[in-house]
Amino acid sequence: MSIESILKDANSFTRRKFSFSSGGLKSPNKIRINQNNLSDRKKELYSPLAIILKNNLLGDLRLNTMSDSPEQTYQKILSSPFPVGNCHEYSLVVFFYLQQNRSQDILNELKSSCTIEIISTFPPYDHNFVLIVPIQENVTRNIGDIFIRDQLPFNSWICDPWANIVCKAHYYSLDWRMKMEKWSDGGKYIDGLIDNSGFGRFPVDPRDDQMYYLAEKSITKIKNLVRLEYNTEPQKNIGSILTSLDKDDIWP
Repeated sequence: MSIESILKDANSFTRRKFSFSSGGLKSPNKIRINQNNLSDRKKELYSPLAIILKNNLLGDLRLNTMSDSPEQTYQKILSSPFPVGNCHEYSLVVFFYLQQNRSQDILNELKSSCTIEIISTFPPYDHNFVLIVPIQENVTRNIGDIFIRDQLPFNSWICDPWANIVCKAHYYSLDWRMKMEKWSDGGKYIDGLIDNSGFGRFPVDPRDDQMYYLAEKSITKIKNLVRLEYNTEPQKNIGSILTSLDKDDIWP
């Protein structure tokens, strides 16, 4: 099974968890400017009242997990009767799903050690996605490492479940741009992803240049990381868990 297939599986698992059809409430920061072509059910779920409810539920989740480990937060998301989340929560579900369910498959496919990481952007942007990086024995990657978005390792893979993107890292900017154009054409706006106005967060057209800059040139850091060690004897492959929680940074 290819890395792409593994990540698509993790992406599908995550998106199903938050989907309307599964009882989830999806992402409160996605809003519909044009609702003419939506079903009555979707119009209700994207109504101003529904957006307020989603944001309140998400605020409660983040408040109630402030002192939790990332894994504890993950478990609370899975057990919620009405899962709701933005890119932070979506990425956390992918991160632990891969770690707990697909580590062996990843190692078998890469035939090398690797890291699974949650990558977070710095302000004024606010976005997370998951990165898989094949690594050699003498290579280290650490929580808190900072780099420009276009400096991601060439052979790495991205899973961005919030944007529904799975691709090699060097295709991410193009795939992101295409997705933003699709959303804009469909009347889907992003609420509060960018705040450079000095007057608070506001809905952003996905075609805004700053949305493209986010994927192409934003400054990012490794927020969470687990290293999977490869052994030529598959039964000896184990994950060395290096996940940690930055208490001041986990919910920027």
